[in-house]
Formats: sequence, C-alpha cells, structure tokens
Amino acid sequence: MEKRGTGIRQRISGTAKIPGNWQNFLANVDNKKELFSFLSKKITEEHFPDGKNVYITAGEQVQHIGNGPPMDQCNHEEADTRVLVHLLHALQSLSLGMVYTGDTDVVVILLSNFHHIKALNPAAEIWISYKEGNANKMISLNTIATNLGTTTCKAMALFHAFTGSDSTSSFKFKGKRSCCTLMHEVPSLMEQFATIVDTPFQTSPRLKEVATNFVCRLYSNDSNEDNVDLVRMRLFSQKTRDVERVPPTSDALDQHLRRSVFQASIWTTAHISMMPINSPTNHGWKEEDGKLLPIWTTLPLAKDVFHLDVKCTCPITCSRCKCVKTKLKCTRQCKCTCEK
Repeated sequence: MEKRGTGIRQRISGTAKIPGNWQNFLANVDNKKELFSFLSKKITEEHFPDGKNVYITAGEQVQHIGNGPPMDQCNHEEADTRVLVHLLHALQSLSLGMVYTGDTDVVVILLSNFHHIKALNPAAEIWISYKEGNANKMISLNTIATNLGTTTCKAMALFHAFTGSDSTSSFKFKGKRSCCTLMHEVPSLMEQFATIVDTPFQTSPRLKEVATNFVCRLYSNDSNEDNVDLVRMRLFSQKTRDVERVPPTSDALDQHLRRSVFQASIWTTAHISMMPINSPTNHGWKEEDGKLLPIWTTLPLAKDVFHLDVKCTCPITCSRCKCVKTKLKCTRQCKCTCEK
C-alpha cells in the first residue's frame, strides 16, 4: 500500500482483504477507479437469464451483456450524468424507466433534461425509487415535471447549483426551502435560469442581473434594491455585524454564479454521451498544485485595505477621536453626526 491524496492507496484483487474503513478507502481516487474497473470486469464474466440486458460503465467504454443494442462511448466524469445517458439509451426501445437514487443532483439532472426524454420517447414514464428509513418509496418524475412546467424544469439545473449542491457552495442560513419560496417572486428568474439549456457555459448580463436581484431579496425581503453591495452594507451597519448573515459582495457573487453556470451546463448537456469539454478555470475556479480551488473573490481582503476596528462614539461631530487621529472618514459604524 502507498499513501496518495487523502486516502491510503490499496491494490484491488479478488483475494485482497475488504477495507476496514470504506470512507478512507474511497477517499483515494485511484482506489475508486480500480475498484469500479474490477467490478465491471467481474460483472461481464457473470451469466444472466435470456432476455436480460446489462450495461456496465468501464472508463469511456460501455460494456454490455445480452442481445440489446450497444451503447456509444461516454466521456462523462460523474456517475450522476451517466444515469441519463443509460436512461435515454433504454428508452429507445422501452417506455418505462426506473432510476434508483437518493441523490438530489440526479433528480435535478433528469428534470432539467426531461424535454429531451419526451422528445426521444413521448410515451416515456419515468419513476424515481429511493429509500426512506427502511422503506423503499417511488415517485413519478412525469408528475413532478408536469407540476413544475417546462420552463421551471429547464431552470432547475442552474437554480439547484446556484442555491447549493455537491460541487457549489450555498448561502449560509438560507436553505433550499427559503430559496424555493422565493423562486417565483423574482421576475424573470426561472426564465433566465432556463436559458442555460440553450446557451450552456455562458453568463449573460441579464442572467447576472436577475441572480443579483434574487440574492438581494433572499437577504432583505422588503428590499427592491438590485445592488448586493448596498444591501450588504446596510445589513452590516444596521442589523447585524455577523458577516456570515449578510450577502456576498458583488465580486464574490459573480464568481459563485460562474461556478454555478459551469456545473449547471454540465448537467444540461448530460444527454450528450460525448459532451463538450470546457475548462473550469474559465468559470470561477483556479488550479494550484494540480488541484482545483474556487476563486472566492478577485478583490483584496478587507483587512488589508480598511481599518475595520476604527470607529468613534462622538455624540455630535468628531474632534479628537480615533477617526481624526487616523485621518479616516467616518463610516456608518460611527455614532457621530459627521457626513458619511
């Protein structure tokens, strides 16, 4: 065994011992790749009843057992998006599909691509099977899609990524329920979020505008402002000094939107087995020492620019206080009556 990454590297074979700590074992990317390759090979060696077709992912290849039609190569990195590729392939000859998953991302991918599913097979009926406690439950994807409508379904990929997913950050103290409640209260939000289906990997000025308005409303319900920096300043100076309870700066929000658009674009192009490859470094990410890290902001840190601990308590105007001594202009944190 050898150490690599965050987990311990362990060779996979039919005689190797089962790892005692699966979480640590799967933390190593090489372990996961070799395990999946090993399992794929073993499954292809099994015998299945006549009429049964089994398809197994092996890298970019899709191996299959049975008399069913072969599948094309697939360059998807994540299993979440490959689920759609397999489903669309099955719907070429069948109309009833069942997806076993407990992952919200998979459901969002299926919803945002539901128009592709119906275009391929108008009679398609898709069910989601998931586990709740010890019980297995099912829910109709068709029913969800019908209730939401086509536009909202298409917008769900970006909405989910923007409000927090496995690969994108969320707005602290602002859960999915709060975001969903506000979903249809911001004019044109879902209409603009749905444009990601037709223009993937693009962040238009109009998209930035509605996303900013949504965040302003998320943090200040009574606010009609569309400047997130003003909302941030007002909340910080009047209601709370906890920076985790105020919205991000416009620059940080722009980087977050870029990352969200990148992830949503991968999801909305998941119907293509060989999807277009785009670099995340053009979409709010940077590469350091071979690792991808989010660009939280391109602005300098406040502590390097402002004297945040300087504020006065002058009853009227300043004369010999901290602000005067440091030659700083009074801010909203000061209690004086000086011009701010």
